[in-house]
Amino acid sequence: MLFWAVSDYVAGRQRVVAWFVLYQSCYILYHLAITGRLVPIIGFIPSGATDVVTNYLVCIMPLTALMFHRTMFADYAPSKPALRALDLLAVLILIELGIMFYGNTQMALHVNALVKLLFVPLFLYLAFSAKREAVPKIATLRLFYILIAVAQLDEQLILLGWIEPQKIYLLVLLFQGIVTSGLMFSLLHSRSKEMMRASEQAQQSLRMSQQQLEIEKRQRREQSRFMDMLNHELKTPLSVIRMAMGMEQQSEPIKQHAIQATMDIDAIIERCLQADQMEQRQLVPKRQLCDINSMLVEFERNGTHQISLQSSPLPRINSDPQLLNIVLGNLIGNAIKYRDVDIPVQLDAQPHEYQGREGVLLGITNVPGVAGMPDPEQVFEKYYRNQAAHGNTGSGIGLYLVRNIVGLLDGWMAGCDTDR
Repeated sequence: MLFWAVSDYVAGRQRVVAWFVLYQSCYILYHLAITGRLVPIIGFIPSGATDVVTNYLVCIMPLTALMFHRTMFADYAPSKPALRALDLLAVLILIELGIMFYGNTQMALHVNALVKLLFVPLFLYLAFSAKREAVPKIATLRLFYILIAVAQLDEQLILLGWIEPQKIYLLVLLFQGIVTSGLMFSLLHSRSKEMMRASEQAQQSLRMSQQQLEIEKRQRREQSRFMDMLNHELKTPLSVIRMAMGMEQQSEPIKQHAIQATMDIDAIIERCLQADQMEQRQLVPKRQLCDINSMLVEFERNGTHQISLQSSPLPRINSDPQLLNIVLGNLIGNAIKYRDVDIPVQLDAQPHEYQGREGVLLGITNVPGVAGMPDPEQVFEKYYRNQAAHGNTGSGIGLYLVRNIVGLLDGWMAGCDTDR
């Protein structure tokens, strides 16, 4: 029990455990002394001083026990007058030690016996006057002190003179000490166990709170980036629309600019909605056989000489046609938007086998325009746009969306400078 208490104190530095360590140490030394084993074991105590040491231990042991119980009760908010009574008893024991030091050992031991008589009723009263739940619970605390009172009953009756000490009194005293120490140890062990469990729960709760806080921080950063993107990218098309609406007579180029601005805003909103659906895992592929060749021909036809398609006969692939259209539309739209206006976008498609699976390898190539090349390390990151690309309206979401949809469709993609 002593070794456990020392280990527990080193781990938790609890005052109540420290008092138990002192009590248990005194208890062991006391019983070694009264059974005549203190000198043979320790060795350096002169034989004549054994009785003196034993007498001091008789007084010090109840003091350490009293301080242990005083510290234990403090968490339960028991009767304050009863706590003051414990403090008074501690002072009386210190006075006993002073009396003993000045040579009146008989009086000191007599006062000590009277003080010990008050321990059990006072401890029971404190246990039953507890008002605040702690660890362990009040009901458990009361049960332990009832058991301690029962264990010490013989000693109390002998101290009161109600029964005569028998030859086996020493064995009874030893047994009572073991039982009392065991009960104190059980109470302390239960307390430490509950506190450890509470500490683990608190740490887990703290970790969950930190994780929640981190999620909220990420959400706030995401929201801030989203609002920055909207604020930055919607200004230009909105200004074009306002300008067109403010003109009494609109020329055809102005009308086309206004229409394109409206389409740009619509595209930003559409991509934001698609990205949200993807992040909420609402984009679930509905697979069927798809004719990717006809899709590419349709994009070429709608590209009005901005796209040059080179394609071999392509196999039909098992995929989601709607998600494929989103992927191709974003990739081809980006390539057209940021190309050199004099050179069309090249689409190259051919059958391809990858990791034992037949599919289609599609290359989309453009010669960069004034915006230049994006950073290949960031091109698929959400909200990333090359600084020079802000002359064109965009969300910075398109390629991020494409990369994730391609992953949903069990495909792969990469962006690179063809010079490399």
